Amino acid sequence: SWLGLIKRAWFSLFADQTSTIYKRLFSELSLETNSTIVAGSNFAYENLQKRKFYNMSCVFEPKHGSICLQSGKRYPVQDEISFIDCYENRPLIYSIPNTNIDIGVLICADSWMPQVYEQYNKIQFSSKRRFLFIIVALNIGHWKIPWPGYDSSVDPPNDVDKNHLNTFSLPNAWFHYAINRGFDSLDRRNDLIGYGVVCCQGILNIMNDIQAQGESIILVKRSKTEEKLLFEAKTCEDERIMKCEF
Repeated sequence: SWLGLIKRAWFSLFADQTSTIYKRLFSELSLETNSTIVAGSNFAYENLQKRKFYNMSCVFEPKHGSICLQSGKRYPVQDEISFIDCYENRPLIYSIPNTNIDIGVLICADSWMPQVYEQYNKIQFSSKRRFLFIIVALNIGHWKIPWPGYDSSVDPPNDVDKNHLNTFSLPNAWFHYAINRGFDSLDRRNDLIGYGVVCCQGILNIMNDIQAQGESIILVKRSKTEEKLLFEAKTCEDERIMKCEF
């Protein structure tokens, strides 16, 4: 559509600048903190040829501050679908050095789709290791509202309960249809000694400083035999760093 072309041209105009800021910011942060950083997503071209324009998230490693994992959004929502491409590369995972933890990164609405977890389940994970799904999302609407249902850009999965429409709050729906999906898919595997899902609702937009609303959630089972789950959720307004030993 013409509107989609205009949006793509607008975001493309700032893509190089925001990508440079994004990479420098998280690369320096990774080096300074000696940490593996899972950065929020950013509208960017896949490469210098500038053919495909994606909503992408990068992971930065601490030794050189370089990108060690790149993920793209496979199911753009209605607001995005007219100007970004669907990411079609196979999903990849990253093994964090000096740990027994592997991670996979999902961008926002992708975490609501069973098909995404099915693709990850085709990957042969290393045994005797732990795995985390990291969900990065930006919620700029009202957080405490009734859930309106799946985005109109996709067909709702068959297991969606219609009774949850307008009765679930948005946080309830995020937990039930995104975080729980990831956790349940890992729970069915027999090759992991521990697993979990970390959902990070974004804090701001680099380009125009949009403040986000939402909650960050950690749902972790540190061993296959551990019955108790580690669970914590805090609103963005609390501005508190959430952490757990895994």
